[in-house]
Amino acid sequence: MRIAIVGAGGIGGYVGARLAEAGEDVTLIARGQHLAAIRADGLRVESPLGNAHVRPRLATETPAEAAPADVILFTVKLPDLDAAARAARPMAHAGTRIVALQNGVDARGILSAHYPAESIAQGVIYLAAYITAPGVIGTPGGKHQMIVDSLGGDAVLGAFFDAIDRAVALDVVRDAQSEVTLWQKFTAQASIAAVTALTRLPLGGVFASPEATALLRQLIEEAVKVATASGIALPPDHAAGALALYRQQPGAQSSSLLVDIEAGKPTELAWLSGRVHALGVALGVPTPAHSTAWHALAPYRDGPPARLV
Repeated sequence: MRIAIVGAGGIGGYVGARLAEAGEDVTLIARGQHLAAIRADGLRVESPLGNAHVRPRLATETPAEAAPADVILFTVKLPDLDAAARAARPMAHAGTRIVALQNGVDARGILSAHYPAESIAQGVIYLAAYITAPGVIGTPGGKHQMIVDSLGGDAVLGAFFDAIDRAVALDVVRDAQSEVTLWQKFTAQASIAAVTALTRLPLGGVFASPEATALLRQLIEEAVKVATASGIALPPDHAAGALALYRQQPGAQSSSLLVDIEAGKPTELAWLSGRVHALGVALGVPTPAHSTAWHALAPYRDGPPARLV
């Protein structure tokens, strides 16, 4: 099947490489030096679970150059999703399915302005993967799992899931309650992003500090209260489960928020702690830890803050 990856950075590049390695017809939408390197020498994955070197059928910055796709997988960050969705419309046809793998809880609303709502499958991915050099994706290992709405057993998505099942070091769970799954990831991701960005520590450093671990627990509990007020019934053991999940990940693993801040890039802060803060204000739910994270890190949301000399 034809699969287009819109945003072939760390996450998208890893997924696209694994699918291409499994023999799928993959188009990568990328840009800059990373795109130039892929065109010149293919895309490489460096992973404890197995390296890969693939040459996708097409790598381009311009979706209009690509053939129509059966599945368009959006792995761009939320601030870029609207523009990416608009640009990718030439790749869609009546049977195209859209898969959204963004942090946060707003992807479906953004995508539905450009594609039929019934074609959009929300999903989450548990994967640490980064561009370590142009054309190279690195991952420390750990979990490599997607959880995606099955759209009631849709045949196109079924074929997409089968392709993932054939791939190396990539798993998928067919989901029937994607809204709950989305909020499970959001409440955990917003919290781990906040604590790593505030402390400038990877996961191992966070869990080595009782104070940082306590802050992470508070952040998760606040986000769960916001979810409950939003009408989302998360499992009662969700907070404990999220902590246990992060403890199991490689100690060197960080968050994309901290990676972006350290690299001087625009961040997803407004869609993570900023979103928890805004929802808390709207719903009357106090979120002191997330509000502090939002206010303290806001100068970095669009890149390096202005500094007085």
